[in-house]
Amino acid sequence: MQPLAAKLELGDFAQIRQSRLMPLGNICKLRLVHAIKSTDPIPLNPWDWQLESGVEKTAGNTRTQSQIQEDGQESQGAWSTQTLTFKQKGDFVFHGSKPKAQFIANWSEFKQDVTLKLTQVDYGFRDVYIVTAIASVNHWGLAIAAAEGAQLEIAAQTSEADCFAMLGHQSLVALQSRHIASFEKSAGRTAYFFKAKKLVLSDKKIDQMISQMLNQNGALDPDELASWLSADLINRVQANELTPNTCLEYFDWVDATLDDVEKLC
Repeated sequence: MQPLAAKLELGDFAQIRQSRLMPLGNICKLRLVHAIKSTDPIPLNPWDWQLESGVEKTAGNTRTQSQIQEDGQESQGAWSTQTLTFKQKGDFVFHGSKPKAQFIANWSEFKQDVTLKLTQVDYGFRDVYIVTAIASVNHWGLAIAAAEGAQLEIAAQTSEADCFAMLGHQSLVALQSRHIASFEKSAGRTAYFFKAKKLVLSDKKIDQMISQMLNQNGALDPDELASWLSADLINRVQANELTPNTCLEYFDWVDATLDDVEKLC
């Protein structure tokens, strides 16, 4: 997956080009009738940030180890280790600590206004995303298997012999690995995640276009109909059909999904 071209902010609008999400501006600058309202940072449920698929964990091990402090004094610290085994390629484990998020709180108030501005008045977009929420985690770890039976042994300076506690700890290290496609850790970097709305053709307009197509062409065989429906229907809209008076009938917004994330790969 390509890294983001720039750090995202609430209200950023962007397009996916050459497998990159390219921010193009922020809706706060569109002179909307209703000002955008956002929440203060909200703590999220940390249990929701313990994610895994196909991972088997061995019993953790904790041991005390001597270490030399900056002042030259010796102290005792607890280190925990654990081995993770992944059942198949693509299995993963992830954890982030202290998750929090900010959201746009009044989307419905300016939805029509921003549609008009982005498709007719200020821009002529036919595909665009708007960032509506941003989450962040301080310390995090991610491991993804490259093959069946992949293994990863991790360690962290904590007395908790639990892989999620270790993945979310700033001292996380990988001791050894086998068939691991990716092992990432925070290393002082905050991780950011976002939710977005995607501009799409409205259900009402899709129904109208299908009805018109059937009336014009009569009965279609299944292959013809499948080909017609698999095409990007917005490309079948004539330029002169879209005006400031009609654009709200043509467009709607839906939540971006993993299908959109796949375009970044």
